[in-house]
Amino acid sequence: AELLQSLYGGNPSTGTAIARMFCLDDKSPPAASTNELVDALAEVLADLNLAEIVDPLVMALYYGSWLEAAKTLWASISSTDSGGYNFTVEAVTGVIQQLDDLKEVDHDNSLIALSAFCCVMPETQQGVDLAIVGDQIYDSILRAHNDHEFMDSNSAMVALGLLGCRYSRSLAMDRIGQILGILDGSETEAKSFCAMMSLAMIARSLASSLVTIGKADVASSAALKMIRHIFALLMDDLHLCLSASVPAMLTLIASLKTGKASPDLLESLQEIDDSTFFVADKSHLQTKRISVVLSVALPALSQSDPIFLKALSVVLAKCPWSIGKGYALASAYRTLADQNLLRVQDMETAYVAAVENANDSALYAASAISHLMPNNRDQKQEILSMIRHRVGSEDSGVSLDDILTACSSVGAVPLVSDLNGPNLHFETTKPALVATVEMLTEKATDQTKSRGCRDMSAIVLGILCCMRNPRQSAMAMQGSTYSSNLVKKVESTQKQVNDLPRPQEFTLLGLIVGHLREGLMDASSESLISEQKVRESTRNRAAISDLIRCIGRIPLPAPFATLAKSIVNQVDAKKEQLALKDACLDMLVSQIECARHSSSSNRSEFISLSLQIAKFPPPTFWSLFRSTDATDVRGLGRFMEATSVFIMNWPSGVVDEALVNLWAICAFDMLHQASFEHTTFFLNSLCITLRRCNDVGHGRKSSERKSSRSLLSPAALKSIHTLLTGQILTNLVHYVSGAGLAQNVSGNASASGVWSSYLACLQQIPASTLNDANFFILTTNQGSSFDEAIARILIIAHLAKCNGEYFGSKTDKHLMKAQLWIARKRVSSLTGEQLKSIRLAMLHLGRGGGGVTPNHETSSQECRKELIFQSFEIMLLHGLDSLALECLAVQCGSWCSNITARSSAIEAHEAASSMSRVIVRGDIGSATANGMLPGDKVSDIIGFFVRDLPWRLGLICREMGGTTSGLVANRCLRILQGVHVAGSVEHLEGYDLYNAALVALKQSATCCSEIEANGSAYTSFYVIEML
Repeated sequence: AELLQSLYGGNPSTGTAIARMFCLDDKSPPAASTNELVDALAEVLADLNLAEIVDPLVMALYYGSWLEAAKTLWASISSTDSGGYNFTVEAVTGVIQQLDDLKEVDHDNSLIALSAFCCVMPETQQGVDLAIVGDQIYDSILRAHNDHEFMDSNSAMVALGLLGCRYSRSLAMDRIGQILGILDGSETEAKSFCAMMSLAMIARSLASSLVTIGKADVASSAALKMIRHIFALLMDDLHLCLSASVPAMLTLIASLKTGKASPDLLESLQEIDDSTFFVADKSHLQTKRISVVLSVALPALSQSDPIFLKALSVVLAKCPWSIGKGYALASAYRTLADQNLLRVQDMETAYVAAVENANDSALYAASAISHLMPNNRDQKQEILSMIRHRVGSEDSGVSLDDILTACSSVGAVPLVSDLNGPNLHFETTKPALVATVEMLTEKATDQTKSRGCRDMSAIVLGILCCMRNPRQSAMAMQGSTYSSNLVKKVESTQKQVNDLPRPQEFTLLGLIVGHLREGLMDASSESLISEQKVRESTRNRAAISDLIRCIGRIPLPAPFATLAKSIVNQVDAKKEQLALKDACLDMLVSQIECARHSSSSNRSEFISLSLQIAKFPPPTFWSLFRSTDATDVRGLGRFMEATSVFIMNWPSGVVDEALVNLWAICAFDMLHQASFEHTTFFLNSLCITLRRCNDVGHGRKSSERKSSRSLLSPAALKSIHTLLTGQILTNLVHYVSGAGLAQNVSGNASASGVWSSYLACLQQIPASTLNDANFFILTTNQGSSFDEAIARILIIAHLAKCNGEYFGSKTDKHLMKAQLWIARKRVSSLTGEQLKSIRLAMLHLGRGGGGVTPNHETSSQECRKELIFQSFEIMLLHGLDSLALECLAVQCGSWCSNITARSSAIEAHEAASSMSRVIVRGDIGSATANGMLPGDKVSDIIGFFVRDLPWRLGLICREMGGTTSGLVANRCLRILQGVHVAGSVEHLEGYDLYNAALVALKQSATCCSEIEANGSAYTSFYVIEML
């Protein structure tokens, strides 16, 4: 802070003034008074010249500096330690009057200061209603704009944007509508940028409010519509910067306005060539402005349809790096990761692309993505090396992007990274922070560097000066009263110890609680005592853990819930503290499971604590229950397993929110730690809950039905169904389909266990419920991915196999729909991994691959005939490029495994083709699962089925009778004629698709002819060749 004060005093400028705003309170404790802060603000106000700011990064930080200065000013009057008086509305009006008096120094900045102060001011403080005060400031700012009192219209955009953030918190849509009308009406380019930044802040604030308030009422619907409208405006501005119109982007803009995505939105965007997104040199500055604005706004899309966030991510990925897209892309990937919509494979691909093009904003994107990746030590070291090389160089023209990246490598930058203000990353170490500060200090004080380089270094130092430790503020987000003051911590623990029950003396419980009191006091004061006492405290913690487990199995009074809450909420990554939390979780679950409690109110205390833990945001949750060396609290497994017990005790109105958040915790663990253990526990617990509800519904015993009739409310049951068929499937498809499926069948037991647990959950949901939710509809539209469609096919196969009664009489129809979906896919439109996964799905639908084994004896002849003829119709339309032939071959192999009337020729062929016999019997499933057959040999397996298709198809047609054989033979000849005219050759991985399909069609035409359908001709040209 002293350095920044010196830099500003020696060379006042807009850059050094912004830096000074970030650390307005440069006094050593105690903090500066309100009057001193206003004086400091008055000192820099005249040097904050908005017209001088050209770079959009500096403009974004200009917004952030006002918010930080306003927070400091508000803290000076709201803190209980400032002034020693009770909070009054007069204290607020006094500050407002002082800020209003600053108009004599700088009129526009004085109004912005009032708006920023209003933005951070809450609706109430210590029972004092401040809404009227906020409305008065709003009216004065709006009047100043309407009367053209602002010297620079950009200043009005800034002030109105800050006020819009305030009213977004309460979803005051009438006020926000007025502000949006003014911001949307700005016409000039410069004003448009300030307006866009203000719109982005409002969108993000609205989204944050929706998380807290919900989306059920009219105001929430209006807020969602407004968020989409803002993004439509921003994407329209980006589209105007392109050298040529892009129809798919126009479709995206139209979809944002209506709120309904077009069916092929994602596919159409993905198919666009990257060169289409060409930006002329004259538009590079404007596109960088839009990118910075999008970096602020993109998290707001988390509250809308995920397809919009995915669509914008696709657009940004295709744009050139030279337009500054790294800021927006980093924000998009961070938001996708927060929504558990980002695969590790996608992170790695994006990281490599950013590092390869590490110019301008690309290095910033690479740094941000590296913090999202699991096991990212090597990536972080690579980024730090690049930062030191580029920022630490002697070049006088170090880019502003690289300087900001140096800051973002140790913490979140306000507005560009995190609207809530600067925070250090959890994993940032003191040496890394010190090295960054020294490197930036050198740049800020070196007069040989450019003015822009020195100013940006000073601003970044200001940000670092006010960065907070996230571990100290994690529980503040949850309304915790945790204080970093060690004395207050001891006083708090003393109160908790005093609140513990006092059992009768000379009893076992009395002895245990007595030891518990002593141990807690010693453990809580370890930072105030000698090293020897610290070692004793460590032993005490271990003893306390054992004591808590001892008494945890018996009914305990409410104060023990308070004790457990205190211990759980301590942000302490030491193994001894984790052991203590482990014991508390064990006690918590035991108390809720306990059949007898000392009173009903005590039960509610423990239930309330379980609900609080279930609602922790995933990063906070794992910071509380995981040590720095990735050691988990063992009790977490039991906590996740007990979800079935919690659901029965939680109020039905909160079950949905709690389960969604618990799943987010599991998905976060899978994504960032590649750990599946807790996810399996959670899914198994949901399965138990659903099974119990089904048992009650079926009414095994009248006594059981009477005692368990109210196990779960309809709303809670619907919440479980919605979660299983929605977000859980979306997250799991990355681990069980596509490339994930290929890895899974090669021995990924952890992911396989999660998938098996998920399938077990779906078995407990009635087929009618899944049908009503359109769960079995296979499409890649409306945001559904290819992987998700494959996952649904695997689910259909599993449900048809595991329970022959699940689909009832509609089993064949469900299977046929899945098979025809695969048949319509064109080989030329699939990637290698997609082709591999779709072939594995074929085997699951057929007899092979360990998949479905439907009741073929009762399978209707109509379904078989329809599948055969529709497969040939698809081949008539798309030729040999479709997968219809492969899919039909696999299914015919499955059908033939149940036909007993076989000719000697068929028996001779099966004797000659042992691999085909193994596949037809279905043994290939276990072979693949045990790693005996690698996943990349799937194409060879399909090749066996294609080779054996002719004689099997002839046999099936003969069984069907009538004119079936002749019709099939006719279609084979028509397809062959079409292929001959086209003259195309398709070559696929593993075997020649064209040649294999051509041979199969020729032989099928012969085997299915009316004369030779009995199989007599088969021996002459096929079996003899094999033998």
